[in-house]
Amino acid sequence: MELIFKKLFKKNAKKLVRWNKKLELKINEVIFDFSNSLFKSKYYRKQLKGIWENIHELEIWWDIRIIAQILIIDKKIFFLNIWTHSSLELSSSKKIKL
Repeated sequence: MELIFKKLFKKNAKKLVRWNKKLELKINEVIFDFSNSLFKSKYYRKQLKGIWENIHELEIWWDIRIIAQILIIDKKIFFLNIWTHSSLELSSSKKIKL
């Protein structure tokens, strides 16, 4: 699988790990496990509903989530965003550009 990290993911990941090296290692572990195991990954939570077609959620810790769009046909995993669960603010009126 090809891993593609969107600009928003990179920006928010840098903010999250700025003062927490353990979190950076955990994020890398989650991404590695998911890219190898996909939906059987121990970090996989669920597929989002509504307009978020092919969008899946991974859990790093109870309050930190990764959103990934999976395009299995193209053998690509797009990592779109990462945030704390308490700050989750996806607008249902916006589509995510790839």
